[in-house]
Amino acid sequence: MKFKLLVLVAFSLSFTACKYNAAQLLAKADATYILEVESGACYGTCPTYTFRLDENRNLEFKAGRHCAIEGDTTLAISEEDYQKLKESLINKGFFGMDSVYDYEEMMDVPNYIISVIDPKDKFKTQRVRGRVEYPDEYGDLKTEIGELLVKYGMLGG
Repeated sequence: MKFKLLVLVAFSLSFTACKYNAAQLLAKADATYILEVESGACYGTCPTYTFRLDENRNLEFKAGRHCAIEGDTTLAISEEDYQKLKESLINKGFFGMDSVYDYEEMMDVPNYIISVIDPKDKFKTQRVRGRVEYPDEYGDLKTEIGELLVKYGMLGG
């Protein structure tokens, strides 16, 4: 019985440590990341798009409905904006968030998915899908990402 309890505690601690390993690794000044975002459709004018921001700061944007541009665009964002996003992901506790925040009975709310990937495979990809009832910090990240896309002309302001 004690052995089973010990194994369970060890497993729990290792799982928790893995969740926060990403934040610790990204906190290093030279650490890079890949950010992928998908904004889903609603019944109204919600912008639909996907984008991938790679470790070289290249933003590949695929516009759907209600975006400021049409089609696919690739551009480079500034080092300052790349680092600011990284700091926000760490400071807002992204790597400790649950993977899904949803209320399935609510129909007209778009999916918004944020994924952070390590280009060097030192931490596990953190993917969070939020529709409703997500933490305020997740909403703050959505807002910051939206403002960045407005700044670079992908979304209307």
